[in-house]
Amino acid sequence: DLVSKGRLLPVIEMYKDLLPFKEIVPISALTGTNVDVLVRLIFDNLPAADKLYGDEDVSDQSERFLLAEIVREKVLAHVEKELPWATAVYIDQIERRKDGVTESERPDAERAEGAAQERNAGGATYIKASILVERPNQLKIIIGRHGSLIKQIGIEARREIEQILETKVYLNLQVKVRERWRDQADVLDLIEGQKEI
Repeated sequence: DLVSKGRLLPVIEMYKDLLPFKEIVPISALTGTNVDVLVRLIFDNLPAADKLYGDEDVSDQSERFLLAEIVREKVLAHVEKELPWATAVYIDQIERRKDGVTESERPDAERAEGAAQERNAGGATYIKASILVERPNQLKIIIGRHGSLIKQIGIEARREIEQILETKVYLNLQVKVRERWRDQADVLDLIEGQKEI
């Protein structure tokens, strides 16, 4: 956008001889000129390949990781100035229940089939999550006066999780002090991977 057309053409000529480009497309970020041409050429020249993800996949992260991030987002929305990087969330347990039967008590075939059906069948999901902080005074900040802040965090996180899981959610949040958790590889691996203990 800063180069005039008169100066642009010689530059294009110079570069087209340096490498075997398939196309050279001058575009404008300001006006959008030739952006559609560029997008079409990119798609036309991409190699054919199998899909890496299904049509309904919204992330390559685990459900545990996404749920932990929702809770962490709600924590940081309320204590951003006090605890910018000193909190982490780990999902300790996810238990899906339908008609009083837990997911782990079902036969394997039913468990695989039931996950999608349960979302629309009025089941409930019980989630236990730990919010890690490094110092006792940080624990007090997150809990709030008479537990008011942790309650608000729980309400907001539960509402968003219910929309995603399409089921009733019971969310149990616990705030735990783990000194220097950011320096402990096992804790970081656990949080990053959100694997079951």
